[in-house]
Amino acid sequence: LIDAEVITEDIPGMLVATGDGLTVALDATMTDALRNEGLAREMVNRLQNLRKSSGLDVIDRIDVHIAASEALELGITPFIAYIKDEVLADAITFGSNAGESIEIEGEKINVSILKK
Repeated sequence: LIDAEVITEDIPGMLVATGDGLTVALDATMTDALRNEGLAREMVNRLQNLRKSSGLDVIDRIDVHIAASEALELGITPFIAYIKDEVLADAITFGSNAGESIEIEGEKINVSILKK
């Protein structure tokens, strides 16, 4: 028989947990891709709230117009299909408008929705 001692240490950039003889390490690094996916999910949440407060039915199709910074626009653009599917939008366009003011990640943006 060989005696062995297992010593666990934190790994830089990782969250480590040990219990019941198991050790799990999770990479907690925030990448641009993860941040942008979070922005897209926040956009869906805000648009769903806007749909609800506008009195739209669950099945109503909409067009969305967003006035936001270039960074936010570039961040959510890869997720446009996802956002459209989630909020039943036929189109999402970017530019300036005087829509509803909302906040995502500390950035104020304007969004307008139009029932189809």
